[in-house]
Amino acid sequence: MQAARGCEKDSENPQFWLVDHETQEVYSKRCPLKAIARRASNTVWLASGVEAGLLPDSGGLLDQTNSFVQAIGVISTAKEKARKDAK
Repeated sequence: MQAARGCEKDSENPQFWLVDHETQEVYSKRCPLKAIARRASNTVWLASGVEAGLLPDSGGLLDQTNSFVQAIGVISTAKEKARKDAK
């Protein structure tokens, strides 16, 4: 599966290519997970917990870091846009 996704070299499968959806320009044929930093990936994972009512730090929303609260907004906006675009 890693070979198909392009973890070691460019993938031949367009399903795993990173494409600019406005210009249709292919900007990577490598594994999509290689394109984002681990910290960003972790932030998206933690933000998904917010939808279930789980916050990374104890307390309420005001007890979270400002950068995480901002990230929640960016991520939720991107998810909503992706849902609308998928319809």
